Amino acid sequence: MRDLKDDLLVKRFGREIRLLQNLIHVNVVRCIETGIDDEGKPYLVTEFVPDGCLEDELLENGGRLSPTYTANLICQVLDGLEYIHTHSIIHRDIKPQNILLRRHHKKGGSGHLTPKLADFGLAVSYARAGGTRYTKPKTGMGTLMFMPPEQVQSAREVREPADIYAVGSTLYYLLTGQYSFDFPTPPEILEFQKKGLGKFKTPQEALRALMQLRRIMHPFQIILSENPVPIRQRDSSIPRELAEVVDRAVRKDAGARFQSAAEFRNALRRVMR
Repeated sequence: MRDLKDDLLVKRFGREIRLLQNLIHVNVVRCIETGIDDEGKPYLVTEFVPDGCLEDELLENGGRLSPTYTANLICQVLDGLEYIHTHSIIHRDIKPQNILLRRHHKKGGSGHLTPKLADFGLAVSYARAGGTRYTKPKTGMGTLMFMPPEQVQSAREVREPADIYAVGSTLYYLLTGQYSFDFPTPPEILEFQKKGLGKFKTPQEALRALMQLRRIMHPFQIILSENPVPIRQRDSSIPRELAEVVDRAVRKDAGARFQSAAEFRNALRRVMR
């Protein structure tokens, strides 16, 4: 963590991370150790999760995942989310890139994947200690695409339904390859950047130009003023019962969503029997 220089801020960050070390769940990336290096900079050691993230899995499978496969992965994510919620932690940044994957290999086959929530509380703890939150390379404005209206207005005040919305938006994205609002997708942004022949140095620059070209409002305005597109308008082959679960998870009104990870997971399991 390179921009925490004040000793008090370093200690505060270390204290917050030590609280997270007590969290142990198969669907949550484990915080193993924190300390200070020889230059006085705090560091963090986490469980190694080597097999990419849900964004990678989506791209490797042609931009969409099947309903049964996706529902199984998201139910596991909700297991991990239920666990951190019982420890009074609100993630605030769930998205495909923050759900890492561990592949369990079997003889004669590829095995199965275990999804793990990553960056739970870490970014918030870092910012609270005085550090700067950086956007990860090549993610564009991805976090915004999974952010509920109440978090756009005040991230500090959000509760569990904000994370439910983010998981619902992730499920929507994995099933359709599109966001719940009419935002450009990462493949569209990268393709537009390539066609710019060096004009756009970053995906963020390409995204801004693409949105101006299409006359798309700023994502904040869209999230606050419009309703999510019903998922069967994206893909009519998605089963109606599954679509109802997804659409409920991404409702703008926090009170109209599932109110807990367990409620969301149980609804998903019921419709996928």
